[in-house]
Amino acid sequence: MTGKLWKRFWDKVDVSDDNSCWEWTASKTRYGYGRIGVDRKTYKAHRIAWYLNTGEMPNLLVCHKCDNPPCCNPRHLFLGTHKDNQRDKVNKGRQSKGIKHALRPRGRGETSATAKLREDEVRTILRSKKSLTSLAKEYGVSKKQIFRIKHKQAWSHVNE
Repeated sequence: MTGKLWKRFWDKVDVSDDNSCWEWTASKTRYGYGRIGVDRKTYKAHRIAWYLNTGEMPNLLVCHKCDNPPCCNPRHLFLGTHKDNQRDKVNKGRQSKGIKHALRPRGRGETSATAKLREDEVRTILRSKKSLTSLAKEYGVSKKQIFRIKHKQAWSHVNE
C-alpha cells in the first residue's frame, strides 16, 4: 500500500520549506481537514501523513501544533488523546468565550461554534405564542429545534 499511496498522497500536498505548513490541496472536510480514500475507506490527510512518516497507523488523535487543519507537515503533528488536544487548544487561547471549564470540548449557547441563535432570540422564542413552524421559518432553524428550545431540551440555561 505504501509505495503507490506515497506518490498519490504527496502529489496532493503543497510542500514548501521544512518549517512551513504543507497544505493539502485536494478534497477537504467542511472543517478544512484534508481527506483521502485508502482501501475503500476515507481518512483525514494528516493521519495518512503521520502513517507515511512513521510507518504506523496512529491509534490516538493526530493533532496539529500549527492549528492549521489542511497541514500535513509531519513536523507540525503530534499524537495525543482528546484531552491532550483540548488542553492544547486552551493553552493556545482558542477556547470559546465564556467557558469556565478549561477542558470543555465546545461552547454552550452563543459560544458554540455551531450556534445559529443568540440568547435574546431564544428568550423571544420561549415567550412566543406562535406555532413551531412559523418560529422555525422566522429564525432559520428546524421545527424540531424550536420544539427542543420550548421543552428545555436545548438552550436549557436560558430563562424567559
